[in-house]
Amino acid sequence: MDDLIAVCLRFADGEHRYFLTWGRISASKQIASVAVCESLADAADCKYFYERLFTFAQRRIAFGDDHAHWREDTRRRMSEGREIFDCGPQERDG
Repeated sequence: MDDLIAVCLRFADGEHRYFLTWGRISASKQIASVAVCESLADAADCKYFYERLFTFAQRRIAFGDDHAHWREDTRRRMSEGREIFDCGPQERDG
């Protein structure tokens, strides 16, 4: 599923966090590396993963003639940093 992705950010201080997003990434810490996860399951051990997943699941993705407008509106929100959700710390080693 490429419409919703998990992204793992590894910060310069060694910390790493998972985020759910439609795409673009922004952060206030210096990012050492970014990896698009193979599956959303990579982030499933994080404290707020299911809350963030539910946030995306509630959103309607427009189809047909409305899809282009939905994409542009979503792209604008992403550029404003509003379409990325921190899943919190991992609860288990993973």
